[in-house]
Amino acid sequence: MAKTNITRRRLLGVASAAAVTVVSRHVLGGQNQTPPSEKLNIAGIGVGGMGGGNLRNLESQNIVALCDVDHAYAAKTFQRYPNAGTYKDYREMLDKQKDIDGVVIATPDHTHAVISMAAIKAGKPAGAGFGYSGPLTEICMLGNVASRMDARIEWDAENLKVTNLPEANKYIRTEYRKGWSL
Repeated sequence: MAKTNITRRRLLGVASAAAVTVVSRHVLGGQNQTPPSEKLNIAGIGVGGMGGGNLRNLESQNIVALCDVDHAYAAKTFQRYPNAGTYKDYREMLDKQKDIDGVVIATPDHTHAVISMAAIKAGKPAGAGFGYSGPLTEICMLGNVASRMDARIEWDAENLKVTNLPEANKYIRTEYRKGWSL
């Protein structure tokens, strides 16, 4: 075994540094304190408007990366989180910023899905308001039903049913047993 020249003072310094890194809640002064080891590293994409507000709701976590195509519009958010990396391209941010634990997306609706998929492929959980996801899901479902029926279908979106082929509705609505009640 090789002999190392580590002094007692150096050993205690390393041990005390390690002890500070993982600190329990009661040592920090109460139940409402989150130790640094339990905080998430959050990235925001589209932070100039609503995204800046979304990040303010997450300030108990570490805001580590900010992305917006319009840096002038996002300047207030960039100033609020001076330690966060700033980017114009979300792909560059996801590629370069390896410490991200989760992504908040507040870009225009038509870009949510593309950016969410990029974040997910990069191994980062993503959250966004999916205003188009309902209609998109509905379109995919209707395409599937039309294929199964081998016919053109007429859709009543307000009542969520096919009007010209009643037998097609069996592919749309599933009856479930009544749930628990008190």
